Amino acid sequence: MKLFSTLLKKLVVHNSYLYDANGKATVKKHKLTVIKHGKFVYVWNNGEEFRIKGKKFYRLANGKFIKVANLQTVKAIKIKHYRARLYDKNGELLKKHITLTKGKCYWAWNDAKIVKIHGKKYYRVGKNRYVRANKAAKVEITTALDADKLK
Repeated sequence: MKLFSTLLKKLVVHNSYLYDANGKATVKKHKLTVIKHGKFVYVWNNGEEFRIKGKKFYRLANGKFIKVANLQTVKAIKIKHYRARLYDKNGELLKKHITLTKGKCYWAWNDAKIVKIHGKKYYRVGKNRYVRANKAAKVEITTALDADKLK
């Protein structure tokens, strides 16, 4: 079916309002329509950006719009090492000592591009959450876990 070949899956990284074609936030049952962070949405035309009142938006499959800054493209990584720990944006271990489980897959932000922090390579797996690149590998799958939901 041709419709699905034009949709691109994106991760909502910040709670996001939905907008109409005029740039006004949409309302449902007397409340602003919000998509919670951690959810996935499908953007139209393989991620074509639209400008409304000078701001960048993606058009969603339902005809509404969402701000570009609130979405990330994701790919999955598979943890290949026992006890892969999470680090913050400064390359320091998180205080809660959260570990990712060997053999499980997690969503990595920015198409699983590697970022360097103090000369070491990491994948970004959540808001201020990074895992060492030597502890994981990219994989092509359609379902994975969200590291932001780990406590």
